[in-house]
Amino acid sequence: NADTEADFTYTQTGFTINTINNSTNADGYQWAWPGGGSTALAPSITFPGNGDYDVTLVTANSCGTDEQTVTISINGQAPSVGFSSTNDEGCGPLVVQFNSEVGNASTVLWQFPGGDPATSTLTNPQVVYNTPGNYTATLSATNAFGTNTVTQDMAVIVYGATTASADHSLDATTATFSAEVTHAASLLWTFPDGTTSIMPEPSYTFPGNGTYEVELTVVGFCNTLTLVETVVINGALPSLVIETSEQVGCVPFSVMVAAEGSADTYAWSFPSGEPATASTAEATVTYTQVGSYSATLIATNIFGSTTYELEALVSVNDVPDTPELMSTVVGNGSYEFTVGNPAPGVTYTWDFGDSQASGVGPIGQTYTTSGDYTVTLTATNDCGNVTSELELAVVVVSTNQPAWATRLSIAPNPTSGQLRLLANDWQGSGELDVQLINVLGQRVVYRRLPVPIGQWQHVLDLTDLPAGTYYLNLNWNNSRWVEKVVKL
Repeated sequence: NADTEADFTYTQTGFTINTINNSTNADGYQWAWPGGGSTALAPSITFPGNGDYDVTLVTANSCGTDEQTVTISINGQAPSVGFSSTNDEGCGPLVVQFNSEVGNASTVLWQFPGGDPATSTLTNPQVVYNTPGNYTATLSATNAFGTNTVTQDMAVIVYGATTASADHSLDATTATFSAEVTHAASLLWTFPDGTTSIMPEPSYTFPGNGTYEVELTVVGFCNTLTLVETVVINGALPSLVIETSEQVGCVPFSVMVAAEGSADTYAWSFPSGEPATASTAEATVTYTQVGSYSATLIATNIFGSTTYELEALVSVNDVPDTPELMSTVVGNGSYEFTVGNPAPGVTYTWDFGDSQASGVGPIGQTYTTSGDYTVTLTATNDCGNVTSELELAVVVVSTNQPAWATRLSIAPNPTSGQLRLLANDWQGSGELDVQLINVLGQRVVYRRLPVPIGQWQHVLDLTDLPAGTYYLNLNWNNSRWVEKVVKL
């Protein structure tokens, strides 16, 4: 036999070598390496890690043995692993692009819980997520030296549809709002006056009673919602009782008005009063003109206002108007008197010079003696009295004609203008008192005519007098005679 010769080579994969036995003339083989050995022809040997390992092959036959030792250097590592993603946050269906960042890997394995697909061996896969939620992603990279794995929590965020509800609580006219929202990026409250708030629980004070709409806009990642929250305020408005110190008086008349009840502000209006306005619960106003006056009060609280229209609040009077005294001759010395401008609430009293009476009239009065009388009419009310006077020339016609009147002629009668008084055989000289009285008892002509003894003549011009019946009252030596005259 020939001598044996030990000889081997190997191939390496990671931590494992596959021996190739090139020995000759060998009947047996003995392999040895740290931590192991084998008698196989060409064993596979896996080392525990990086390092230098001596592998020895001993061959033997009947002629002897031979030995070869080879130092195996293991210097390898598992792959580096990492990944990134794009479009990894948004609304479903969300298509996410994953990109691996590995080195020295022979294979990769992706795991996408909740994704489609759930796993992938592609280097840069696309995964679709349909359901809202937060998702992890895992990448494992493998080579002959091992496997490295990396996991990213919340690698993918899929937003759900935004939901929202609004509510409010009310304290008088102030509302505090609240909102329950999901998947919202922002919210905006818009109030009736156009002001806004981004606070989650804003407060807003409304101007008073009414129905108001407050708008809530919720902007989400996948949709926008607009809600309208209706606020109804129906508080108690001011309820007042208006009292006055007096309601009827005489100019200048001052009256106090008072609003009994509760209000925050008061706004009085007193047309023609002094002052014309007031802003307190109680006010005193003075009226300087006669009339019936109204007022307005607007009482306000936080819920609104109540308007009180106070019609004919006060009645302001004055002394009566000057009474118009009217008289009519109805007979010889007889008159009827009336008030030409009677007014309600006024009493009228008469003084005829020789008697008294009361009333509006007609009131009869008979004088028995000719003469000048003053008739006084007094109008009285709660504010005082006013009088009117009428100077009355009363003519009482006597049926006994005095002797001197027989010597006097009055012509023409009726007359359209001039009235001539002609005397013959007049006894005595002096002054003849001549008065022309109308049917109202008013003296319209008065003369004192000088007359001599014997014959005389005087002319009275009645041209400017209105047509009608008159009484010519003649007085001579304290003796009176009346003649009726008709003016055409």
